[in-house]
Amino acid sequence: LATQDMPDDFEFNTMSSRFTEDEHNLSAIYRRRCFATIDDMVNRVREIRLEFTHLSRIYIMTNGKPTFLSELSNALFADSIFHIDPLSGQQLGEWKSIKHSRNLVLDKEQNYVAQAVDMAIGVRADVLLGNGWSSLTSHIVMMRMSRDIEARRSRMW
Repeated sequence: LATQDMPDDFEFNTMSSRFTEDEHNLSAIYRRRCFATIDDMVNRVREIRLEFTHLSRIYIMTNGKPTFLSELSNALFADSIFHIDPLSGQQLGEWKSIKHSRNLVLDKEQNYVAQAVDMAIGVRADVLLGNGWSSLTSHIVMMRMSRDIEARRSRMW
């Protein structure tokens, strides 16, 4: 297994306990990485889609509330009409579908493996965009690496 550099490194200095002018900026960076807003997510998804212009579907692994998922899905759809291929200048078009964990129809016994289903989908995804602080994301990334999936296809907020 060849190691590859992950494209979304996150460097921080844990040795410094003094407050600096950059504290506010650092706080914003942590917030975006660990607790992204809908706008943060829409912007990051747009960045990834402009890098991987063939993407047309989204699957969101989440335990988020239905109202949040509805707002996020609507925002992602609305933003997608503005996605322009940086090379050709052509519109990429709206997302063909946006699905999420809550769309899974599972019976009582299947509920116990819902996260394993999410993980299987994440491992097989063309591009994974995850939360670097999430153990679920880190396990999926490790499985993707063991299958020699390009590191640039496993991204973080």
